[in-house]
Amino acid sequence: MINPKELRIDNLIKDFTGQIWTVENLNNNFINNSPDDYFSPIELTEEWLTKLGFKNGNKEQSNCDLWGHYWIEGQEEFELSGEEGECFFLNTFDRKYKHVHEIQNLFYCLTGEELTIK
Repeated sequence: MINPKELRIDNLIKDFTGQIWTVENLNNNFINNSPDDYFSPIELTEEWLTKLGFKNGNKEQSNCDLWGHYWIEGQEEFELSGEEGECFFLNTFDRKYKHVHEIQNLFYCLTGEELTIK
């Protein structure tokens, strides 16, 4: 289950079968006209970062000895580093991101642009 208060329109989530959905509407405890317990967050993985358009550098480029260093072309100030299942925005190491919608929300707040599947 996912808390609808964490979501924005255009966030990516999954249903109980694993199918990926884009949030189109939010209304109280309903997401896309279905009860919120129908959906769950998408775990953040290297595969998802790549799908969202992040480029992977090598570990030598990273400040962390983790699974990688990621950035988006044209948005070099938005850099992520992390290990499987947790990601750090390089300017805020005190906050860990575990789900795709969290990275989408952070990216939108910092750039004003949507982070979608490429």
